[in-house]
Amino acid sequence: MTKTPDLSQIVKALVCAANGRTFASLKPWNYGWSQPDYRRCPTAAIVHDEDNSVTLQPEAVQGFEEAMRVLLQFQLIRRSYEEDELWSLVASLVGTLSMQASPADLATAIESGLKRILNPPDSLVVLPVANIAQPLDIIEVGPLIIGPFARLEKRIRTKTGRRPLTMEGNKPWWMPAPDAEPRTAANEPVLLAYTGCGQLGRATDDAEQALEDLVSIALMLQPDLNALSLFSLRGDVNRPGTRGLVIDRQSLFEMSTSAPQLKRELTSPVYVDGVLGPNLHWGWYSENPFPLEELLTRSDTRAAAEKILLGRTAILQRLRVAARWHGKAHWASDLSDAVLALGISFDSMLTEEGPSPGRVISERFALLDPDPDQRRRRYRKFQGEYYAARSAIAHGARGSSVAAELVRAMAQEARWVFRQILDLSQRLGISTEKEYNQMYESLKWGESLGQTRS
Repeated sequence: MTKTPDLSQIVKALVCAANGRTFASLKPWNYGWSQPDYRRCPTAAIVHDEDNSVTLQPEAVQGFEEAMRVLLQFQLIRRSYEEDELWSLVASLVGTLSMQASPADLATAIESGLKRILNPPDSLVVLPVANIAQPLDIIEVGPLIIGPFARLEKRIRTKTGRRPLTMEGNKPWWMPAPDAEPRTAANEPVLLAYTGCGQLGRATDDAEQALEDLVSIALMLQPDLNALSLFSLRGDVNRPGTRGLVIDRQSLFEMSTSAPQLKRELTSPVYVDGVLGPNLHWGWYSENPFPLEELLTRSDTRAAAEKILLGRTAILQRLRVAARWHGKAHWASDLSDAVLALGISFDSMLTEEGPSPGRVISERFALLDPDPDQRRRRYRKFQGEYYAARSAIAHGARGSSVAAELVRAMAQEARWVFRQILDLSQRLGISTEKEYNQMYESLKWGESLGQTRS
């Protein structure tokens, strides 16, 4: 059971901190109060108002630290806030209190502020996404909604009851003005909305992680990525992410038609003077956005993706981590990085709870094949090729010693293992590590669990 914070102890400590404030002509740095060396130095200051800052006497700093010690013990706080931001938030609460307030009034104001911190509403994060194809309809999976502004906002309001998305003053470029002309489909940015318990920077981190996980899970659920022209080992230039922090190559290409100088950022002419004399080699990557909607078109695929994205059982957490590392391998350009990432992906799915030798992982890989006659071949394949490649790279072998075809075969097998485990865990109701280990014991002793070829 989650322990409820003792507000009275925290309030008492923060009243002590507030009573120890003095005005100072120092530059305030609220975020720095997460650092012991800063908050304990005589020049540490907190914002009081637009014109003034305050410092804390040594005993007031001790009260502040005691309050934070108690706050940080509680799971609901750790789940909602980054620790550094929580220090800053509480510093702001203390710093902005009235300097003329009585201890009783300080206690009332502090308790009110703490209740807001301890019981915040779910955060809504909306951000522009790079390198995802504009969906024909919104994509909704768990707490994520992806699509153009108008449809996204309508769904957010229906789902959460929030007011319309609007801001005064400095609006983000993707938020249209009320009287703006409708954007054409080609100019409509793809947006992501995420709702969760995380606050401040944690909310943004959670939204970005959820997007990465959804893309990774969608990849992992596909048996044949080549058939979808989703070729691996070509680097991460087209990898979905937060637009502005990740370059949206399709938008850059479209802008280059009216600003030709932008083409310099999309292609690279390389001068080579050798056996054929002076020559130019042109390097470039495609601008094709990631077809997330296409990968999630089937209702059963989307339902599986949502279950894995939100799952809290030991098995679903294994699969989510495995998909994340398979995604890192897919977007890698270096074969060594891809092999190591796939090794971790296999480990996430096939190891026992503690460290497992290669023999155990190879055995579990083989046991997942529904055909007993194929298990010996699968064991030798994994132990002699996949595990051997991972071990060689981990011990210093160069990536050039591994063929790209082997790496792609490893990735395809990782996706096969993923689907086998997902299918078996759903049909057998497996959710705990104990049940998962028992599944392999049953397979080892010849019990039929109804595996299917996929």
